[in-house]
Amino acid sequence: ILTVYVVNKRFGAAVAMRTKQAEEYGVEWMVKTLDAWNIKACVIRTDQEPSIVAIVEKVRSKRSEETTLQTTPRRSHQRLGACERWHRTVQEELRALKTQLEMNASVEISTSDTVSVWVVRHASWALHPFHKSKTWDTTAYWRRHGKDFVGRLVQFGKQVFALTWGRPWVCTAPSL
Repeated sequence: ILTVYVVNKRFGAAVAMRTKQAEEYGVEWMVKTLDAWNIKACVIRTDQEPSIVAIVEKVRSKRSEETTLQTTPRRSHQRLGACERWHRTVQEELRALKTQLEMNASVEISTSDTVSVWVVRHASWALHPFHKSKTWDTTAYWRRHGKDFVGRLVQFGKQVFALTWGRPWVCTAPSL
């Protein structure tokens, strides 16, 4: 799982990676995420793991904004504390969603299954509108948009065939 976290705004995102290599997918995802969040000049801090350093170096080369790379000293996890906490929160949400999906679909999901990529993305996304920061008492969605999330959701893994705007929303799709 590749995790990016904006310390001064207290929100992040995560995406599943097939390998620990500097795949183009992860690099492009990180560049697009930083752009979508309107992150201009920034400092990206990582641990010394060669694979993540390689990803961040490629991200830096692809961004038009000034991007500085900092690697933390060995055994200094507190320097990445906020990001590591976000990563752990995403993993907790991921486990809950995976368990729910396995129970509803009566299947066992492995990390090699295609749906596991979507479980990671959804777990990361779901934290934005619903997870309140203990420090700020607001959600990441509120901090980014200045308002609460008011969208409609269906349980992860449910099939939705149609949505009619302006009418009460009824999902009559069969369960997985």
